[in-house]
Amino acid sequence: MRRQQDEAGDNEQVFSTGEGDVLLSISGRNVFISEGFSLPLARKLRDSVASVQSEGPLRIAQESHEPALALGEMLRYYGMVKVAAVNESSRTGRYTSEGHSHE
Repeated sequence: MRRQQDEAGDNEQVFSTGEGDVLLSISGRNVFISEGFSLPLARKLRDSVASVQSEGPLRIAQESHEPALALGEMLRYYGMVKVAAVNESSRTGRYTSEGHSHE
């Protein structure tokens, strides 16, 4: 059931459900939905998220010095290693990215 009396403005809709309060908030192109939180806590969460949310165009970092990201980038170029190749490499000591062993 909608509770218009609890709405703080035209950009909010508040509902009551069996799971608790539902807050639907629209600001520009951003939509925030919470369910099960009290209305004051839902507004606080919305405001916290909005304060760190970027409004500009999406940008992706091209180079990173983060080890986990570097590993992901390396795997993107070399692909997956086959289990048979790993087993073979333990016997011969070497394998190629295609899974063929070098002798």
